[in-house]
Amino acid sequence: MSDTPTPLISEATANGIRELADSLEREHAARPDPAKFEYAQSLRRSLDAYRAAPAPTDTRTPAQQLHDRHMGVEPRQPHEYDINPYGVTVAEGQDAGAVVADARRWAAALQLNPVLGAAIVQDILSRRDAQTPEQVAAQLPAGMSYADAVRDVELMLRTRTPVYGSTFMPKATDLPGYSLAQLALWASWTRRHADGRPK
Repeated sequence: MSDTPTPLISEATANGIRELADSLEREHAARPDPAKFEYAQSLRRSLDAYRAAPAPTDTRTPAQQLHDRHMGVEPRQPHEYDINPYGVTVAEGQDAGAVVADARRWAAALQLNPVLGAAIVQDILSRRDAQTPEQVAAQLPAGMSYADAVRDVELMLRTRTPVYGSTFMPKATDLPGYSLAQLALWASWTRRHADGRPK
């Protein structure tokens, strides 16, 4: 058996990322666009990080793997989340690529489905105007309590996501309606998953 670590992404995926970065840099050279150039650089930084990191070891029992797969709550890796830093809204002085990299780690820590996780992060990072609790509550599904949703999501975020050194640390009270609703449903589902998970 080889001792060479298994890369987190395939060579085909790596080539696709390189080609996209090359294309963005060519576009920037032809018509300067700092955002495109920064996106290309963030892609290259992410690629270097993914290729240097070994695939994690799965320590779950077969029964736990089956339960996790059945419930859709499985270990995730940051590279599974296709989040485009081009055009996102970040605080002044922040690097969009760094924020997106932290957001990918945040989504993986929550074990969100990659498609749902990417949609939630894009929703959070595309918000430009703060909303009042009343405005957010009006966007929630019928029957979902704003207070309960904030409580459940905040508890999940405090216990399952990175706290120190991250540039992406949304609070439940700052979330737009779509993201708050989806995360509240996910918090409920993961509790159900944990309650029935084999030891």
